Amino acid sequence: REHGAGGGMSTYWGAQISPYHGRYSYRYHLAWMEGHDYQPTQEPGDDNATTIEQIRIRIMNQHPEDIAALADQWKRAYDLLFNIWLQLLSQSNRLDEEAWKSSEAKALFLEKGPGTTLAYLDEWRKAAADNHEVLRGMVYIAQDAREDMEELWQEYEQAVKDAEELSGWTKFSAGAIGGLTGESPSTTMAKLDQKRVERIQEVHKEYNRKAQELASRVGREYFEYLSTSGYGPPFYP
Repeated sequence: REHGAGGGMSTYWGAQISPYHGRYSYRYHLAWMEGHDYQPTQEPGDDNATTIEQIRIRIMNQHPEDIAALADQWKRAYDLLFNIWLQLLSQSNRLDEEAWKSSEAKALFLEKGPGTTLAYLDEWRKAAADNHEVLRGMVYIAQDAREDMEELWQEYEQAVKDAEELSGWTKFSAGAIGGLTGESPSTTMAKLDQKRVERIQEVHKEYNRKAQELASRVGREYFEYLSTSGYGPPFYP
């Protein structure tokens, strides 16, 4: 058997995996994209109609504890694959070094049988390890996103409250303002109501944009991790 240095790719008795396996992850991802109604996170701007209320629901529905549990499942999958790999390697070494004396038949069998299986197990173990690491990183993304969203939401609620309270104070003075301008109190109050609506709309627009920027940042962070996730090549015994 031969092992790659520094934990790299290994070959076992000259066994090789399919030369097309490198494109497997692309084919798998492409099929997933074609089969699902996937839309990337829209960039912030005037063309983005997503509101802070909608973004808050999406971000707060990301649960770090569930992502962590999935990461643990991939770790258990890796451990299982490692134990299978270790047992197969041990038995194959015994067959190679002790039990089988016919060199030509032995070499062909070890290459096409356990050798090929061990090579694919290396790929699967790497994929499982990659997915474990990816999900662990996504836990922190979800935690930070939820904290940032909650802070932004509190700022937004306070900004709306300030806009409403300012209008309430000026409403109290509507009679005095009307006396100075010659307008009736009802006319002045109607104008103040309009100003109130406009101010609240400005606040909503401002915080929609801030929430869109947060969603865009979180989307990019997730994509950076997802783009390094693992895909094991198909194995045909």
